[in-house]
Amino acid sequence: MGAWLGLGAIVIILVAVASQCSTETQTPAQLAAAEFAQNTSQGIAAQTADPIEPMNRASLRQGLADMRAAIKAEGISGAMIYSQNCYEGLSRKFTWVRMDVCGAADMLAVQAVDVADSIRLSEIGYFESEVAAGRYLAAATSAGQDASEADQRLEKLKAQTRDRVEAIDPQQSSAENEDNGISF
Repeated sequence: MGAWLGLGAIVIILVAVASQCSTETQTPAQLAAAEFAQNTSQGIAAQTADPIEPMNRASLRQGLADMRAAIKAEGISGAMIYSQNCYEGLSRKFTWVRMDVCGAADMLAVQAVDVADSIRLSEIGYFESEVAAGRYLAAATSAGQDASEADQRLEKLKAQTRDRVEAIDPQQSSAENEDNGISF
């Protein structure tokens, strides 16, 4: 009798967990970002794997500089276009350096979105931290890096790009940002 109660409790817990997972709905932006990451991963996986290279600071600096320029020029919309182009390029010709450039750029945009008034941004789903991390991890594991090593690489990337954005409003033009004393 006790075994049946235990089994029943396990079934109830599993059903409760499954029902919680199925009620979470994704926004159209999140679904599009997930599909984009999947397509990128497939393109990377189809390539001949290069040996895994360590992260280097020059690629991080390049990603940060590129994203600053995209945000200054076009706001978060420009940031999203830059990110999509960066990862799409990886699906055609993967390099570890370029992956880290894309990842650093995304981490800066994630911080910029966190600071911005997210209610006004249609691109918010693309730069949610979990979505951006998912793109980076998908690229790394598709290129052959072990999942736990990819997680460590992502954490290192996050640590080295953290706090790179001061209070900005990505919806403002670069001239408005300059007028407000906001600089990247």
